[in-house]
Amino acid sequence: MRIAAAIGPRLDPYRSRFLIWWGGRSRREQRLLAGLAAVAAVALLIVCVVKPLQAARADALSRIRTYDTLDARIRAAGPALAGGGGAAQRSGDPASIVSASAAQYGVAASAQPVAGGRMRVAVSGAAYDGVVRWLDDLARTSSLRVTTMRLTRGTAAGTVDGDLVFAA
Repeated sequence: MRIAAAIGPRLDPYRSRFLIWWGGRSRREQRLLAGLAAVAAVALLIVCVVKPLQAARADALSRIRTYDTLDARIRAAGPALAGGGGAAQRSGDPASIVSASAAQYGVAASAQPVAGGRMRVAVSGAAYDGVVRWLDDLARTSSLRVTTMRLTRGTAAGTVDGDLVFAA
């Protein structure tokens, strides 16, 4: 309200000049100019509002199609990815599975059975990369899962000591 009150007096000279000019036009010219103003307003609305909204909608639909395609591809590849790409499942008792897999990655692991069908594994001075690859291999090739893990920095650079508890 305050803005209109401040601007109103400033626009009065232009408004009065427009009304004088408008009054000087014939009735036919006034109708033609009003029609032209309506067409210009519709064109401005289309160019400034409708077209940008249509472009944004088309872009959003394109992104949705892309993500749906990616989702379908991931779902189709899901069984192959979930099984480790066809990795063979290890068989045997949990202690032999852990020791065989650990030896494959250069990890010295000592396993001890714990109550409840779980197994505690101690790792000492193992390369961190080897431990991570060993755990990934166990997750892909066996039903053993880590339930508790505590890793600490080893004495040599890039090595770790740790205690892990596995459950079948």
